[in-house]
Amino acid sequence: MFSDTHCHLNLTSVVEIKEAEKMGVKPILVAGTDLESSSESVHLAADYPSLLACVGLHPWKADQYNDKTLVRLGELSVSDRVVAISEIGLDYMGRRTAAGEYTTACVSKDVQRKVFRLQLRLAKELGLPVIVHERGALNDVLRMIVKEKIEICGSVIHGFSGGIGEARRCIGVGAYLSIGPRALNREDNMDFIEAVKWVPNDRMLLETDSGNPVDVIKVAEKTAHLKGLIVDEVGDFTTSNLKRLIGKRL
Repeated sequence: MFSDTHCHLNLTSVVEIKEAEKMGVKPILVAGTDLESSSESVHLAADYPSLLACVGLHPWKADQYNDKTLVRLGELSVSDRVVAISEIGLDYMGRRTAAGEYTTACVSKDVQRKVFRLQLRLAKELGLPVIVHERGALNDVLRMIVKEKIEICGSVIHGFSGGIGEARRCIGVGAYLSIGPRALNREDNMDFIEAVKWVPNDRMLLETDSGNPVDVIKVAEKTAHLKGLIVDEVGDFTTSNLKRLIGKRL
């Protein structure tokens, strides 16, 4: 039993979805990054039983926020296929532009914090967990999660790549840590490797952060190797954790 806490699929991802279903990956949470992709995630989840939808405005796109954004996200969340507000958060290290180019010029930090705060409050109002993008902004992310009392609805730090100290701080505010391939494939990041070994099984999730959710099995295999477990154990407890997080909407 395996699950993908965070991936990015679209209407052309039929082959990838069917392959993941064939391999028993379920549930698969499809993240929105803006209103268009959030809407698309809801449509996809309606068509494929293995998929569940997440809606949100990514910090790279926080400057797209307007008065209609929260209204539309709330409307999308009426669907019983929506299980989280995602992908939201803070990124102080840069962004990818609409043209697909990467720049170290991030969206205004004040704008990011405003949009993040409003989406945290929406999640709390709807009783949905949040799945959080964080780069170079852990202090502000954790401070805002605590201030907005998000522990009552649940939170995930997606693509966690820190060390044991950062892991302790995240778990200390009630967050789950989602482990993905990008950090796992960096064998030089020994602080992260030690953190994966340390993270309690009941606070860990797995993700691909990609368009190919079947690859979460590879993530489970690498995680199992680091923790000295068999891969099915890792698949089982991370899937149980995800179901516990979103169970109110299953």
